[in-house]
Formats: sequence, C-alpha cells, structure tokens
Amino acid sequence: MQIVQHVKYLLLLLISTIVGYFQLAIFLFPTKWDNLSAFFAYKYTAGWWWINGNIPFWDPYQNFGYPMHANPQGYVWYPITWLFNLPYGYSLYSLNIELVLHLFLGAVGVYYLSQQFKVDKKWSYTSGVAYCFSGFALGTSHMIGFTIAYCWLPWVLLFTWLWLKEQSIRNTLLLAVAIYFHITGAYIAFSIILAYILIIAIVIKLLKSKLKYQKIKIVKSSLLLAICILVLSSPFLYSIYDSLGYISRFNALEYTPSSYKGNFSWQCFQTLLFPYINSSVSGFQNVDVSLSNIYIGAITLIGSILGFRELKSSLRWKLGGVIILAFLLALGVYTPIHKLAVSSLPGFNFFRHPYLFTLYPTLILVIISGIGFSNLSWSAPVFKKLLIAFVTLLVGIVIYSLNKTNFSEWTNYLLQVSKLAERSSLNNEAHAVIQGLFILLVLLTCVLLTTKLLKYKSILPYLIVAEMFISVQLNGPLNMYYNEPFKRVQKEMKKFPKTLTNQQASTPIISFNNDSLRASVGLWHNLNSFERLMGADGYNPFIFKSLETLKDSEEFSETTTKGVAYLKNETGRINNFVIGYNTFKIETLNSQQGKLILHQNYHHNWKATVNGVPVTISKFKNTFMSVNTGEGSNKILLHYENGLIRFMHYISVISLFLIFSFLLKTYIEP
Repeated sequence: MQIVQHVKYLLLLLISTIVGYFQLAIFLFPTKWDNLSAFFAYKYTAGWWWINGNIPFWDPYQNFGYPMHANPQGYVWYPITWLFNLPYGYSLYSLNIELVLHLFLGAVGVYYLSQQFKVDKKWSYTSGVAYCFSGFALGTSHMIGFTIAYCWLPWVLLFTWLWLKEQSIRNTLLLAVAIYFHITGAYIAFSIILAYILIIAIVIKLLKSKLKYQKIKIVKSSLLLAICILVLSSPFLYSIYDSLGYISRFNALEYTPSSYKGNFSWQCFQTLLFPYINSSVSGFQNVDVSLSNIYIGAITLIGSILGFRELKSSLRWKLGGVIILAFLLALGVYTPIHKLAVSSLPGFNFFRHPYLFTLYPTLILVIISGIGFSNLSWSAPVFKKLLIAFVTLLVGIVIYSLNKTNFSEWTNYLLQVSKLAERSSLNNEAHAVIQGLFILLVLLTCVLLTTKLLKYKSILPYLIVAEMFISVQLNGPLNMYYNEPFKRVQKEMKKFPKTLTNQQASTPIISFNNDSLRASVGLWHNLNSFERLMGADGYNPFIFKSLETLKDSEEFSETTTKGVAYLKNETGRINNFVIGYNTFKIETLNSQQGKLILHQNYHHNWKATVNGVPVTISKFKNTFMSVNTGEGSNKILLHYENGLIRFMHYISVISLFLIFSFLLKTYIEP
C-alpha cells in the first residue's frame, strides 16, 4: 500500500510539472536566454562528437577553438546529457525535455527528503510542487546549470541524511552517485558550496560520535565516499585541472560591485508575495530578472511558519540562522557578509551570482511547510488566524497599490499579455495588484473552507498547486520561454549542416563571426557552432588568457582578415584543409622550408606530425599554433588527445555501471 501511495503522488508530481511547464513540455516554445544562446551550442557540439564515437575534446568553432572537455558548464561529462544525445545527437527537443525532467526530479527529491521527517505524503507532494514552481526554479530555468543544482541538491541531502544515520555501502554509493551528478552537471559554484555542507555534516557527526569504533567507521566510510566521487568525477575534475593555466575564468574575481552586478537586492524580498513585479516595465531596479525571485507560494509560506512552530527550539534557531545567513550572502554587495565570506572562504571568490544562495532557504522552507501542514491540528484556530492575517496584509497592500496603479495602460497591457510579451507597460504597483488578487482569491477560498475540515484537508493541496501554477504562468513569458513557436525554431535548425564542414582555409576569419552569419529565430549567438564554421568570437566565458590579450591589441583586426590557416613568409599554397573530430589535416605544397600558421588556440594536448614524423608545435603571437614545414609536399596532422583523461572516462563509466548494478541488486534482493 505504501508503494502504491508513493506512485500516486509521484504521478501527480509528474503531471503537475508537465502542466506547470506545458509550454516547454509539449514543445510550444523553446527555452530561452543562456540555455538557447550558450548551453545549447555547447551540448549540440559535444553531442555530435559523442554520437560519432569521439570524446568531445576540442571545439574548433568558438573563440579560435577551446577544450570543451574542460568547460565546467559544457556538460561533456554529465551522464544525463549523454542520454539526450540519443539517437541522433543533441537537439532542441533534448533541451526542453532535459530541463523539464530536472524540474520534475528536483520535486521528487523534495518529496522523498520530506518523507524522512514523517511528513504525510500529500504534504510531501505539496512541498515538491512548491519547490518545482518556486521563484528560484522558474527564474533560473534559462540556466540549465542552476536547474541541475536545484535538481540534485535534495537528493544529495536525502542520501547524506541516510548516510549519517547508517554508513552502509549502499548509502555511501547512493550519496556518491548523487554528488557525482551534482558535480558534473551543476554550475560549479553550487559544488563548492556543497563541499562545505558535506564537510560540516561529517565533522559534526564525528564530534557527536562518542565511541571510537563509530568514529573509525565514519572515517572509513568517508574515505570510500571520497574515492567513489573522485573516480566517477575524475575526467571532469582532471580536465579542469589540465587547462587551469590557459583559461581566464579560472582566476579569482576581484571584489567590486561590478563583479556582482544585477544580483539579488533588498527590494527583491517583495517576490515572497509578488514575483510578477519582475514582469513590469520598471520591475526591480538594477537587478537581473533571473536573479531576483524567491517565491514559494503564500500558502506554502504560511505552512513554513506553522512548521517552525513544530520544530524543537534548538533546531528552529539553527535552521532560522541558516536561512538568514543564506539570504545575507545572497544580497551580495548590499551587506558586508558576502564580502567577508569571499575573502575568507576558499572557492567563494571564483563565482558570481550571490543569488544562488537563495536556493537553500527555498529548499528548507518548502520542507518545513510540509512538516507544518502534516502536524497541524486542523481543529485549532492557528491556521485560520494566519490565513486572516495574510488576507489582511494582502488587502492592505492591494488597496495601497491601487492608488498608484497606472490604469491608463490597461488596454495596452491586455494586448501585450495576449502576445506573451516579456514585460508589460503597467508599473510595479499594478503587477502587485494583479498577483495579489489571485492570491487573495485562493486564500479567501481557504478561509471559507476552514468550516469543513475534512473537505479542507483534501482540497488544500490542490489550492497550493493552483496558486503556484498561476505564479508560474504570470512570469512564464519573462523567465521561461521565447515567444517563438518551437516548430519555427526547429525548422531553422534543420537548415544548419548535419556533418562537419570544411571551410576554405584562406577565407577571412571575420566572415565566420556571429555578426557575419545568418541569424535564426531565437538563435542569435554562437551561430558559428551551428553553422560549424571556425570564427574568432563566441558567446562563451571560457576564453583563453592569451586570446583576451590579443583581442586588446592592434594585431587582432589584422588576424581576423586572414584565413584559418596560411603559410607565412614563403612561396607555397595549402592544397587541402580538413576539419575532423579533435583533428586538423592540412596538405601544403612549398617551394622552400617555411611555417604553417593555424588560427586555433595553443594547448599542450595538441600533437603534430609532418609526413608522419612528429614535430614540435610552436606558439604564434603567443596565442595560436604554428608548425615548421619542409620543402615540397607536406601532409600535416594535428591531433588533440589526452590519454589519461580518456582512461579516466572509461574507468568512470565502468565504475558507474558497477555501482548501479550493485544498487539494483540490493533493492531486488530481500
């Protein structure tokens, strides 16, 4: 019966996720911004390498080429993305489905995590819905790395909880796999924070263990956990280490307001009730609309207040302290707390977006809301009093906002809504009124139902879903999708080459830059990746230090007027130029000895042969690769390879298969 009940609520979570994000789930519209402009191009290129039997080592198309296997946001080593490469490579369909899948899996993780606190299944379900439709999930849905972190955090915490209670091999392996998925898929800042969370949890467990054999068991299990994580994540981690000296993004950030521009601010706390303000023409000033939403639902917020009442005093203070600290960190430059953390905690000075700290209060609050509703005495007046208090607060805010609402723009607003415009012409107060009225409708329904307790308990979960659904739909055009029919964008994708192209070596590089290529519906960046042409730019923060220096010099414009490859200071010509997977094959005919220049970034993993004889690759302008050529006909092969990373990949895949086999066996056997 327990299993049947779980299946029931898991199916409800799946249906809720699909309905809430139906624009993506049934391919009405494509996901937007960074997902489409950046991450899709990375996944699209790497997927083509994988599907053709090659490890995605080198992407030749963006910024004169870069090691895509070392890009922490490239998803080369993330197993879930591998699945979406099948059967024909990564596509627009893959991107939408992968995003919705992670939103669903995150909700399921919250459902099972809340079950550890003896929460009734229907309130575990509402906690999952609140998490799935939260402001964090919706607002950052255009950044798949944030969504992956959102997805795996509750699973990591769930298995950490189980592991702390019992350091069995099964719990250790479950935790290792969840952390592995988190590390290889999530925006790397979340992994840095996760490392601190795990270290603190293990240290506290050790300190609380009084017996020596218990401490030894924890240490041994921790070592096994670390080994499993390192083995599984080794190709990802070593790839980053192998390219540390080349990439500017691996440098620590200087702490200046501009480094954290557009992040969460004090005004964004209004989104606890009115996230629709984001879609106003004015919105929150000087804040990125994707880094400002902390909505968990009005009813869920009430449940969180109830949940805090149910916690032990010591736990209440600890969780309250964590929530306050996380919000202070999220405020970034608006408090000294974030600067103190950046200056004192290793790793914190490597990432932007302090807003990401709001994920942790979001998770805590939705879990506590389930505890509150599950332990509520429905005959007690406390919930009704909280409802009335919230209704009174909302009525006051709505009346105040009505006086400042620009009703003169109402007709224009309705027109913009019908066109699914990202923002409307109404001001912030008008948006507060619109969302406030929806919330009031739901809360007043709750108040009316409190006289019929049995019906109330069964209907309330669906009122929570309705309220959250409305919020998602209000901000959907802004945060979730482009108002471009999915089929139209997919039609444009079909115009791009299906195989690797071999551009003319002598054609000026500048003609392959994004602003020189045909822009497509919803696809305005990284067009050279889709056209499979090697250009000098790219919407990609993963840029070589040497290239950044060159771009600031007068020599750069001269460089882009030349071809991808050319012979320097000699009489000769390039007869053949072939771009392969991690390779370049070039045939030259020289009248004398000379030098071949290849406008691809120098990296120590590149190896070269001329007529089958290994030769040294030199740096040209401290950035590109050059090879000395002999007199007459030359067949030049440049091949990017790292045998250690290849070996690590094979070991990682085999280990993952063995771990899954073991876990499956433990669940099947009694």
